[in-house]
Amino acid sequence: MMTGKATREGTQRLAQANPHLFYKQFGSFDVWISQVGFGTYRIDEQDEQYQQALRKALLEGINLIDTSSMYTNGSAEKVIGHVLKQLISEEK
Repeated sequence: MMTGKATREGTQRLAQANPHLFYKQFGSFDVWISQVGFGTYRIDEQDEQYQQALRKALLEGINLIDTSSMYTNGSAEKVIGHVLKQLISEEK
């Protein structure tokens, strides 16, 4: 299980490191999100390309992921969890 959450300081550091993406404050939450996001509507956990694409997006500063447990019966959320777990274990 992953713990933690996005913080204002952490998301501001991400925004400063990636000014080409443009970030804005997310509603009344005290975090900054990239104006470019990663959509997961048709992601299939069996296809390695989706994991690679999400990994690349996150490493390049995208911190907005559009998902739902209804997308491919939860497969999209499994891919997101797997990629995030990998990046955390690599301390990225």
